[in-house]
Amino acid sequence: MKVKAILALIVVVALCWIGLALRRRSIACKERRLALIQRLETLKRDVHDTLKVGTKKDVVRRFFAERNIDQTPGREDEVWGSIRTSGCAPFGCASDAAFISIRVELDRAGTVKSEPTVTGMYTDCM
Repeated sequence: MKVKAILALIVVVALCWIGLALRRRSIACKERRLALIQRLETLKRDVHDTLKVGTKKDVVRRFFAERNIDQTPGREDEVWGSIRTSGCAPFGCASDAAFISIRVELDRAGTVKSEPTVTGMYTDCM
């Protein structure tokens, strides 16, 4: 009888421990999701306020550098960059890895031609 009671107690304690661990993981995940959303919204606002149509290419590159946005070499008519980060990926994603992408189209004179695009997504979702 004592053995059954001890085993039952061990099972209850183990289930509680697992439940608490899952709860802590869930809270941390939600915090990462909120941080990613806030960073994305802040970046969208900063892009909108700073990189208006007519802004020169050197201002765009400085904007990227000041925010540690990796610039990808590419065409002369755009500046494109990304930030690798993490969030709380939805079901179907292998990890919480995410990135924020910024694309700024330029005209022939090297000035911003249209509203830049800022997008965020998880890297390995189906």
